Amino acid sequence: NEWTIPKSAKLGEYCVYLQLPDDNRLSGGCFKVSAFRLPVLKADLGLPAAPVLPAPNLPLQLQLQYLNGGGYSNAPVTLRGKFESDAYPAVSGFDEFSFYSVPVIPPKNPDEYDWTSKDLPETALTLDDAGGLNALSPALPEVDRVSRLRMEMEFRDPSGETQTVGASTQLWPAAVLPGLRVLSSWLGGDGPVVVEAIVVDRNGKPVANSPVEIQGALMYWDSHRKRTLGGYYAYDSTRREEAVKVPCGNRTDAQGRLLCKLPLKRSGELKLKVIATDNDGRRAATESTVWVAGADDWWFDQGNDDRIDVIAEKKQYAVGDTARLQVRMPFREATALVTVARDGVMDSFVTTLDGKDPVVSVPVKPDYAPNVYVSVMVV
Repeated sequence: NEWTIPKSAKLGEYCVYLQLPDDNRLSGGCFKVSAFRLPVLKADLGLPAAPVLPAPNLPLQLQLQYLNGGGYSNAPVTLRGKFESDAYPAVSGFDEFSFYSVPVIPPKNPDEYDWTSKDLPETALTLDDAGGLNALSPALPEVDRVSRLRMEMEFRDPSGETQTVGASTQLWPAAVLPGLRVLSSWLGGDGPVVVEAIVVDRNGKPVANSPVEIQGALMYWDSHRKRTLGGYYAYDSTRREEAVKVPCGNRTDAQGRLLCKLPLKRSGELKLKVIATDNDGRRAATESTVWVAGADDWWFDQGNDDRIDVIAEKKQYAVGDTARLQVRMPFREATALVTVARDGVMDSFVTTLDGKDPVVSVPVKPDYAPNVYVSVMVV
């Protein structure tokens, strides 16, 4: 059967049921009755192509056009903007490198290190007779790391409904951006720390002979367990940093890269910062960390809970490999229950962990493909 929807039908969802004699009913499905209004305007908000270098303001191109031709003359519009950090820019072709963008000079207030967004002042404008306007964005904050500018234009269409159109662009603190690659999530103490830096331009191409500086610091956590109100216990942790000399050269090679080897013998989390300088003296920085294992005890930051991290040495393993997993426990010695699971426990074993080498080794078996989950409980 067919049902012609009356023009006076209320908007909303309708459901069809078959009523049975025993007060039961069968559902026949549901459908929606909606009303649509065809758009009459095409809105454009133009921003410079990314990435953009620092500037007090950015040029904007505003345009409102009728779909059947002609400009929406003298229309009032409202501009809104948001300036936010874009700390993990993607550079095509260099997925193995980290381009985590940070300020060259750390802010005095640690809370400002990971700021997320800042709203820009709202601006009211009027388009010209052709329905267009070249304008400037509100004043931009200082670009001390890779950031993103998001702009929105609000307007009313001829029927009086409020519409918006948005656009965004990426801003770089310099014309070059450094990246850093560490070969593993954590490194054993049997060899030097090998890292590789790269410098790319705004087209994503490596920059040869680019000035570059690598700074290093070992981060340590001093933690102790204390009794709190109500008989509970909590960890009180303090971080301290110790500068590490990084004698790796000061310019990239012909491929825009710089290989660095650090013969470290102490345990700790190594923080590396790469600073690149463009031809106009502007600087950009990238930061990455790697855990380095030495001959002394390994100590990690511990939160006020029972959770610990288990970090794989590599991102992928093949059948026949031995997966080495770092167990970030707050003990000098512990007994660990290790389980390998996927849709249930596949394997388990008990081992002893030492604070000088809290590592669990798990042989990768054929039935572990394509993936498994490894959990460690320590006591």
